[in-house]
Amino acid sequence: MTRAAIPQQAGMTLIELIIAIVVVSIAVLSMLALLSSVASHSADALIRTQSIGIAQSYLDEILGTRFSPGGSAGTRASYDDIHDYAANPDTLPRMRNGAAMTGLNQYRVAVATANANIGGVAGTEITVTVTSPTGMATVLRGFRAIHAAHILY
Repeated sequence: MTRAAIPQQAGMTLIELIIAIVVVSIAVLSMLALLSSVASHSADALIRTQSIGIAQSYLDEILGTRFSPGGSAGTRASYDDIHDYAANPDTLPRMRNGAAMTGLNQYRVAVATANANIGGVAGTEITVTVTSPTGMATVLRGFRAIHAAHILY
């Protein structure tokens, strides 16, 4: 009498199944951590770009005004020389006409002017500091020199 062959079992054992679940879980968690990191850094780039845009807007406007010693009071629309901006009491980003820059009310702007001498040329250094909602400060500096056209009048 011959013994009938015992059929081999097919499938996975419980230990193999647990190991597979652990390996797949680690891979999924790693991918989620990577996506979270990418998402947070893309927001930082947007905030940095907006901060630079605000600061550049202010610096361009200031450098486009006259160079006169001393500042004056009044609204930003009436500022006529670079020193007026250092007395600007408003820290919210605004356009020259006083209108708020839409969607940027969580940013803060500070302007400072200081006498400077670069390479023997006297002038004023303008520093525009924009602080983002996350507390990151972006600083742009410009230099405005007095030249003969301003001295004559």
